[in-house]
Parts: sequence; C-alpha cells; structure tokens
Amino acid sequence: MLLTICLAELLERYGNYLIAALLPLFLNEHERLTPAVALRVVGYYLALGYAGGVAGGLIADRFLGYRLATRLGTVLFGLGALLLTASRPGTLYPALALLVLGSGCFKPALSAWLGTLYAAGDVRQGAGFAWFYFAANIGAVVAPFIGGALRTRYSWPLAFATTALAFALCLLVVLVGQIGAPAATARAAPASDPTAGAAGRPDAAPDARRWRTLLVLLAVLVLFAMVYGQSGGALLFFARDRVDRRLLGWVIPPDFFASVPAALVLILTALQQALWRSLARRCRVPRPGTAMAVGMLASSAAFALLAAVAATQGEATPRPLLSALWVVAALTFLTVGEVLVVPVGMALVAQSAPPRKGALAQGLLSAALAIGLALAGEAGRFIAPWGAARFFAAAAVLPVLGALLLAGAGRQPGTTAS
Repeated sequence: MLLTICLAELLERYGNYLIAALLPLFLNEHERLTPAVALRVVGYYLALGYAGGVAGGLIADRFLGYRLATRLGTVLFGLGALLLTASRPGTLYPALALLVLGSGCFKPALSAWLGTLYAAGDVRQGAGFAWFYFAANIGAVVAPFIGGALRTRYSWPLAFATTALAFALCLLVVLVGQIGAPAATARAAPASDPTAGAAGRPDAAPDARRWRTLLVLLAVLVLFAMVYGQSGGALLFFARDRVDRRLLGWVIPPDFFASVPAALVLILTALQQALWRSLARRCRVPRPGTAMAVGMLASSAAFALLAAVAATQGEATPRPLLSALWVVAALTFLTVGEVLVVPVGMALVAQSAPPRKGALAQGLLSAALAIGLALAGEAGRFIAPWGAARFFAAAAVLPVLGALLLAGAGRQPGTTAS
C-alpha cells in the first residue's frame, strides 16, 4: 500500500509542481503581469491550495473517508489542468480555482491515509513519510525540466497538457490501489493510539497537550514556508535577472533552477535514511525536534549565503557562471533544511493528532504551509526597495526563530516536538 500511495503522490506532484514552477513566468510573460503582481498571485494560489486542506481534512474525516476524498481531489486536478491547457480568455482563474479545490481534497486525505498504515509508536512511520516525500520529489524534479523545455520549444498549452495526463494516471493508480485496500486504511482512523506516546509508551496525553504540540509544529512550518517559498519566487527572478546562465553556448532557463531542490531531495533523503539506520543500530538517532531545528538552521544558512553573494555582486550586470554555482550551493543548504523539516514535521503531526482527527491535523499542516507561502508571496513587494542582499538577509533570520521555538518547546514536559 505504501508503494501505491507514493506513486499517486509522485504523479500529483509532477502535475502541480510543473504548474507552480511555470506559473510565475507564465503570468509575467504570457499574461503580462509585473513580477511583483505575479509573485503575489502565485503566493495566494499556493496558499489557498494548502489552506483548503483544513476543510478537506474535516470532510474526509467526517463524511467522505480517505478513499473517496483522494478520488475527488484527483478529478478536480484533472479538470483544472484541462482548463489551463486551453489557455482561452477567462479560463485562467477558474482553472486555478479547480486546482485549489483538488488540492484541498487530495493532500490531507492521502497523507492521513499513509498515517493509518502504521500502529502507534511504529518506528517505520518516520521512514514511511520520508519515502513519501522522496516520491513527491521525483515528480517535482522532472516537472520543471519537461515544462521548461516544452514551453520554450513549443508552447505553454503543450507544457500544461502533460499535467492533465499525470492527473489521469494518478486517478487510475488511486482506483487500482484502493480495490483491495482494507477498510481501516480507506476510511478515517486515529492517526495514533490515544493511550500511546510518540515512542509507543503508555501516555495519558490529553487532547489539550496534543493540540499544544501541534501548534508549535505548525508555527515552525509557517516560518519554514515563508523562507522556502522564496525558492520559487524571489530566487527564481534573481536567477533570471542577476545570474549568468550561459553554459557551453546554451542558456539555462531560469525555471530549471526550480528543479534543483527536488533533485537534491532524492539524494539527501536516501543519505539521511542510510545515516538514520546506522545511528539506530547504535541507539543514537536524533530526536525529531532536534532534526527539525538543524533543518531550520540549514535553511537560514542558505539565505545568508545568498545575501553575501548579492552584497558582493551588487546590483550590476550578471557575473560569470560562478554566481550560478553560488545559487546552487544555497539551494543545497535549503534542501537539507527541507529534508529535515517537512517529512519529520508530517510524521510528528500524524503522531500528535488527536483520535479521529488525522486528516484534520494534516489539513492544518497544509494551512500552516499556506500561511507561510502567502506571506512569502506578499514579501515579494520588498525585493525592489530593499535590494536582493537585504531581502535575503531578512529571510535568513526567520528559520532561526523557528529553531528557537523548537528549542523552547523541547524544554516543556511531555511534548513530542523534540
């Protein structure tokens, strides 16, 4: 069943990541919006898709179950992709609305479905979410390359048409995979045993303490999303306008940089899981909250590096290929943060969710990411007046605040955040 869920996530991520990677440039170059307005539209589009997970999670928990919610979400994705492919006047915002609704149904239900595969305290749950995230990034790494190549050599509609095909395949995978699915994994079930703690020990943790733990995790994820959102916004325009992208007579499309984090996730997730297995044999696996704090500091280092590069380069003409390599180095730090923050956060949310609130908890996680992405889009207005160096320096401060929040939560008794 894990393979089915991971394959569905891979196809869904390909479709949505291609759209997200191309959308800022599509709005700027095809729809003639200014970069600041395009970033704001993209920020709110992504934010609404994640925020819809709260309502979608409630509906999946109480009415539809995970089986039907994932099917409905995939159908809505496909309809939105078909409208976007049409590229007719008046179809852009209805297409984005359908994609937002599809995300609200699909994301929390699929994540909560994954959570039901593991009993409370099962040490395999963290690895399950890590491989889930690994599969998502296979789709994400391929999407910008295919989308960038098709839209530059052929047309925007052809690039978007591949997303409709991906969503159709995703629906097929979900339908086939759910044919033999046990009822417990197809309908809402507790994400963790209410009498078991994060390590499977007896725990009388009341719902209030679970919700406090969730609030800490959600606040950290808001801060992370505010920073990570710049990889597809401010950093994308920085790569387009301030980086020399010529390589052996070929100009690297700026949207190709959007695939770098996803490619690195594939490598770093495999390395992280191998390291964790090695540490487990010696009983030295870091506590989840510690891993998340290290991830936040790595994200801070990414934008501190970009701030230093931008300050050294100034606002002048792009410099040789060295500047592009600095961008890749910053993306590497950011991806280390992503690998240590997002899947670990998803697993902790699944563990901390009150009984029969698994999809709602994952929906709230999506909402936290939504808030962060919306704020990331709003922050785009400060790039021009502040300049790249000061903007990236400000972005480097936010993950440090998240690390401090995790450290403070770790000192509270009974928390699972550390």
